[in-house]
Amino acid sequence: MAKRKPQSSATKSDLVRQYIARHPEHSITAIQQGMHEQGIDISRALASKIKYSRVAPPGTKRRGRKGRKPAAASAAGAATKADLIRAEIRRQGPRFRPRDVVAELEQQGVTVMSSHVIAIAKSLGMKRRRRGRPAGAVTRSSATRTDRVSLDDLVAAKRLVEKLGGIEAASKALAALARLT
Repeated sequence: MAKRKPQSSATKSDLVRQYIARHPEHSITAIQQGMHEQGIDISRALASKIKYSRVAPPGTKRRGRKGRKPAAASAAGAATKADLIRAEIRRQGPRFRPRDVVAELEQQGVTVMSSHVIAIAKSLGMKRRRRGRPAGAVTRSSATRTDRVSLDDLVAAKRLVEKLGGIEAASKALAALARLT
């Protein structure tokens, strides 16, 4: 069984980080060449990843998206547009209308779009209300009969003519029907 070589305490990545700390202005190629002169061969990918990655300093905790404060709010101490929209939605209640939120914020001097309001409402867990047809509503085709004849009407008339045995018989039946009503 082969014996393991004793490893030094510093890895290639650590050595590259130390080199970049001493020479932050060097390009990736210059970093590669500088490390080669020290007897350490590294790839462009490793040099690039270490130079351009945004790694948190050791000892700091990484926070996820939910734990972060918005950049504008944390930098200026002011509320963001999203914060203002959330506050206005909460003030108006669950039956708010996006255009009302936009109008209210417009009066406060904040310009927002209704699509932004809808997106934030969704993130708050609100669902969009849709207006449905009331129960017992008459369909559009039967409620709006006019003098126009549709293709469906012609097909129905053709079936009636075939059933009654011709156009003359159908017109007599329609005349009798007109007298009854």
